[in-house]
Amino acid sequence: MAPGLFRASKGRRLASFFLGLFPLAAAAATPLPAQVAAELRESGVPGAAVAALQAGGPGLAFGVGRRDLLHPEDAVGPDTLFKLGSLSKSVTALAAALLVEESRLAWDAPLSRWLPELVDADPRVAGLTLRQLLSHRSGLDLDRLEALLWPQPNAYTGADLVAGIAALRSDPREAPGFHYSNVNYALAGLAISRAAGQPFTRLVAERVFKPLGMDCTMGGFSRADLPDLAQPHRMASGRPEPVRTDPGQVDEGLDAAAGGLRCRARGLQPWLRYHLSPAGRPPGLSEAGWRELHRAEALVAHRFAPDDGALQAMEAYGLGLQFIGDARGLRIDHYGGLAGVAAYLAVDPARRSAYAIALNADAPATRARLMRLVEQVLGLPAPPVRPPRPASPPAAMPAPAQSLAPEAARALQGRWRDAWFGEVQLCPRDASLGWRSLASPRLTGRLVQTAGGEVQLRWDDPSIQSDARVMRDSDGLRLQALGAADFDFSALRLSRAGDCP
Repeated sequence: MAPGLFRASKGRRLASFFLGLFPLAAAAATPLPAQVAAELRESGVPGAAVAALQAGGPGLAFGVGRRDLLHPEDAVGPDTLFKLGSLSKSVTALAAALLVEESRLAWDAPLSRWLPELVDADPRVAGLTLRQLLSHRSGLDLDRLEALLWPQPNAYTGADLVAGIAALRSDPREAPGFHYSNVNYALAGLAISRAAGQPFTRLVAERVFKPLGMDCTMGGFSRADLPDLAQPHRMASGRPEPVRTDPGQVDEGLDAAAGGLRCRARGLQPWLRYHLSPAGRPPGLSEAGWRELHRAEALVAHRFAPDDGALQAMEAYGLGLQFIGDARGLRIDHYGGLAGVAAYLAVDPARRSAYAIALNADAPATRARLMRLVEQVLGLPAPPVRPPRPASPPAAMPAPAQSLAPEAARALQGRWRDAWFGEVQLCPRDASLGWRSLASPRLTGRLVQTAGGEVQLRWDDPSIQSDARVMRDSDGLRLQALGAADFDFSALRLSRAGDCP
C-alpha cells in the first residue's frame, strides 16, 4: 500500500487519500461481450450489463443475455435497466453533498435539525450526524428495522421508520465502530428529502442523473413507460428462477437511498467518469466536495503477513464507497446485492480505469469471474493471492413438518400487531395457518409444526434465507430465526389484535 494512503486525523476520520491520475494506454481490443455471454451460458445467469472506462478511450457499454426468463424472447441490450442494489449508496452521498454545499445540510450536525420527530422517538438517533450514517458509524444496531425496506413493494413510509426507532428505544443494542446497515441510508434519505423539500428520487433525478447524463432511476416509474427492465432471478441449484418480479408501477420505496438505483449500461459511463476525476463532477459540487466524497472515513479491516507481520492490505469505508489498499495500490469500489441481483463498481485512480457490472441473478461467483474478465481487458493487475477461507457449513435442511395441530392452530389464529411492523394475519390457508403481512404483501408464509411440536414459519419467498421459530410468551408472539440470517425476526413483538377477518 502506498505510504500515506491512510492517516489518522481529527473528527474521527481514520483515513484520507489523494488521487493522482496518470496517463494509461488504452487496452487492446477484445471480444469482451462474447466472453461475458459465454460466462452467462456456463453459469446459467440470465443477463448482464457491463460499462468500462479508461482515460483517453471511448469506453465500453453493453448488455448480453435475457432480461426475464418469464419472457425469454426479451434480450438484454445497452439500454436495459438493471438493479444495482447498494451501488445506490454513493448516489445518495452525492445528493447529500450537493445540499451540504448549499448549506441546506451539514455533515456533522445532529439529524434532529431536519428530523425533529427523532428527539421524541430516540434522542440517541436524533443526535446522529449525516457523516456517521453514511459511513456506517452510527454506533446503534438500526438494521433490525430492515423489514421495513424489503421486500419491495411495500407500504412502509418514513413515519413508519421513525415509529420503529421509537419502538426499539427500550432495546438499545449498540454496534460500535463500523457496522454496515441499510437503515442508516434509509434514515439519511429522509433527512436529505426533508432538507431538499422534495421527494428523494426527484432530487436525485434533477440534481444527479440529469446533470451527469446518467440514464438511471431510483423509482417512481411505470413498467409500461420503461419496458426494457431486467428482472431478478434466484439461482436455485445452479438454475435461475424468477423472484420478486417488478409490479406494473415501481414507486419510490423506503429502500431508495440504500438500494433503489437502476441504470442502463450506457448510463453508467458518466457515473464512472464522475468517480475517476473531479472534472466529472456535476454542477454545484466543488472540487473540495468531490474529494470529501472520495476519502475514507472508517477503518473496516486490515491484514498482516503471517511470516513477518507486515501490513498487506487495508479496507476502509467512506461516504457510500469502499477503499481497498493492497499490493495493487488503491481501489475504490462497492458491491451491490439484493434478492436476485448482483452488482459491482470499481475505480482504479492510478491507472485511470473504472468499470461496473450488473447481473439479474444473485450469483456472486459469476460476478467475480466477470470482474476478472473486465479487469484483464483494462489491463488491471490480478488481486493478490489470499489464503482460502474455511468453507461455510452447509445450510441446514428444514426439519420435516406437517400442518399445525388443532389446538396450536386455535391458539395462534387471528390478527396480531407489532408496534413498528404493523398488522399480521395468521388465518386458515391450505389446511394450516398462513402468515400475511398487511403492509408488506410479499412477505407471506405458512405455519407448520415439527415432530417435536415446534411451530415454525416457512416463508413463501425462497430468497428469504431463514425461516423462523414461532414462540409464545406473556406478551404475545415473537420469532427467532432458524438460520444465520436474522431478517429482523427477533425485533418483532406481536400482540393479539382480534380475530381473522
